[in-house]
Amino acid sequence: MGSTDSAGDLVEHPNLRRARFEALARDELIEPLRRFLTRRADAATVDDVLSETLLVCWRRFDDLPETAALPWAYGVARHCLANADRSTLTRSGGRPSAGENSNQAPGNGESPRT
Repeated sequence: MGSTDSAGDLVEHPNLRRARFEALARDELIEPLRRFLTRRADAATVDDVLSETLLVCWRRFDDLPETAALPWAYGVARHCLANADRSTLTRSGGRPSAGENSNQAPGNGESPRT
């Protein structure tokens, strides 16, 4: 089935690993995550965040708990959605980006009243 690495640990064949992930994503993750995200974001953001969430799950597939993959994936989706929200705020001027003066009030460039 698999081979061993230099440490003697069993290494799964890449095609088998991919097939296991695709089955997990198709059967247990995609639709619940889509519903979770749909309640929290617009349609375009849902698609982007779902893609990013699945990419993180694929990259960290070995860290995914076998008996609790969906709750773990909800956490990943929550973090990906927060990243998307921060990006939107930065692009829309809701918060200064790294190159802007962080002492200015968001949006109007004036100092807040004291």
